[in-house]
Amino acid sequence: MLTDVSVINQKMFKAITKFAMRHGDNILVLGPSGGGKTIITQEAAVEEKARLVYINLSVLERTDFQGFPVISNDKSLVSYATPDFLPFADTSSRDERSSLENLIGALDPNDKKNKSLFTFIEKRMGELKQKEDAKAVMLAAPFIATASQDVKGRFKELLDIADKWAEDDIPVVFLFDEVDKAATETTQTLLELLQFNSINGRKLNVRACILTGNLPDEHAHTNQISHAISKRCKSFKMEIDFNQWREWAFKHDVHDHVIQYLSSDPSMIHKNAPDGDPTAYALPSPRTWTEAGRALMYFDVDPDLSRLPDDQLLSFKFKMVAGNVGDGAASKFKNWYKYYRQFDPLINALVEHGKMPDVSKLQAQEILIMAISACSKVYSELKPKNANRIKPVTQNVYKWMQTLQPDTQMGAVRLSFGGDWENCHKYGLANIPEFVTVFKNIKKKLGDWDSDLSPNR
Repeated sequence: MLTDVSVINQKMFKAITKFAMRHGDNILVLGPSGGGKTIITQEAAVEEKARLVYINLSVLERTDFQGFPVISNDKSLVSYATPDFLPFADTSSRDERSSLENLIGALDPNDKKNKSLFTFIEKRMGELKQKEDAKAVMLAAPFIATASQDVKGRFKELLDIADKWAEDDIPVVFLFDEVDKAATETTQTLLELLQFNSINGRKLNVRACILTGNLPDEHAHTNQISHAISKRCKSFKMEIDFNQWREWAFKHDVHDHVIQYLSSDPSMIHKNAPDGDPTAYALPSPRTWTEAGRALMYFDVDPDLSRLPDDQLLSFKFKMVAGNVGDGAASKFKNWYKYYRQFDPLINALVEHGKMPDVSKLQAQEILIMAISACSKVYSELKPKNANRIKPVTQNVYKWMQTLQPDTQMGAVRLSFGGDWENCHKYGLANIPEFVTVFKNIKKKLGDWDSDLSPNR
């Protein structure tokens, strides 16, 4: 499947998407359902200050996209009444001017309070008229360039204005989701947009098109995408990098229990249906784990839920998690939670007060779970608002970490930090002796540590 299609992770997808938005390009990215393709594109648009237009192609019919045919009065011509969500280059300023004219009609010209508003509207309408004239001149720019100096001089001001408007225009980016489920007649209209940046011959003010869809083996009613579409895009297959998802999850306040559980078993971040079952409707994915975490947050704050007997509360809690990620994943999460619940008071005492837990009677797996939980709490502190807590919390945790076996140390640090050494340096962890000592101890005893934690990096 997807033979020779280049594989990318989430960060590379975001970088490619931003490149397309900045320089004008079409991107096709296929990836696992719930992998974050839509969110990544939305974040890229915000960072690039682009206007993002989201279109779910699976729900569109041809007339929804191409427009509804309208026959002229004399029945000699057919034009299309196109959807208003499409940013046609020839209507944006005209539509704004029409809205302003309607606003003026609703205002009382004799009311002194409206004087400044009238002045602003008239100025803006003049700018928009100037913009329309300038864009009309831009269409003739190639002919003006070969004209006499006298003709060039007469149009120079309008050409300069057109250049200014082009610089000021906010780039519009289309996100075409579910491209693999689009009806064939809809993709014909999409093809014109990708090839000519137009629909029915009318130019669109679009900088880039990002097309996303699911993998062919996900049993998501996927259709084969036309090569006419794919060959007008840069095509990629996105795979989920757990460490990158965890970094995103911390920044977006995904529930700590979800992050810590998945840190202990990263393979559960995404699973395909067992035996290819097309009716496996609840499966682990970044999206479903995030939604499960949102449900867990309600349990933290809902007073009615807190009044339930403990066994009923836990049963209900894990049933809600199973509704997102399925019984199998929820069962593993439940087993982890039993350990977490047992050890969480000890970890909190360590984090907040430096009280080191006694692990002499615990099994190796239990110690690892405690170590992952403690290191994850350090990592979750790496935010600007926690500047005063980062050092004491790190000192408390890593003073205890020094007492553990090197393989436990390495497993806990790798699973909780995931190689995010950039944030370690950013928040000064590389200058905290207790933190650095653990890394030196691992490297000395195991000799295969691949971190870059030199304080002088």
